[in-house]
Amino acid sequence: MRTRLSRLRPGSRAIVLRTEGDGALSHRLFALGFVPGTEIFCERLSPFGSPILVSLRGFRVALRRGEGERIFVETGDEDENHSTCG
Repeated sequence: MRTRLSRLRPGSRAIVLRTEGDGALSHRLFALGFVPGTEIFCERLSPFGSPILVSLRGFRVALRRGEGERIFVETGDEDENHSTCG
């Protein structure tokens, strides 16, 4: 299922499809490793929904919920849209 990173639940895995946003944000996400084809793992969610802790390429990244909204991912779970990692 295609969704946004911010909608993953903790414990979910997904593959990055694309990012959207202004030039500076897109470049930052790309530099952090959010490139198409990269596998990510949603580790944890703050009690108030932001930040989101994800791991990719051997390291952890904390993202604001708004940043997670700009990252589109593909999951293997058809019921992933009923989740919240953000």
